[in-house]
Amino acid sequence: MKRLLNLLVLLALPIFTFAQDVEMADVLHENGKIYVVVGVLAIIFIGLVVYLITIDRRLTKIENEMEPKSTTSASSGKVRFKANIKLDVDESELK
Repeated sequence: MKRLLNLLVLLALPIFTFAQDVEMADVLHENGKIYVVVGVLAIIFIGLVVYLITIDRRLTKIENEMEPKSTTSASSGKVRFKANIKLDVDESELK
């Protein structure tokens, strides 16, 4: 029952929004300032997209640097991983 009521409210919502008159949009359109608003929004959106693309490229570069480099041996078909690990251990501790 609750789902049906929610569905009816959501279906009736556009009816209420069409009944309202947006005066600010009409005034901006009459004065020609709506194009300034659209331009500013477009610049902000483009800036966000460029920012996300640069973050994605940086993150991809960091991921590629961190993953171990793998080589495939032609004779065995096995993948060998090369890891550069430096251990600070005294030789006396190994005996």
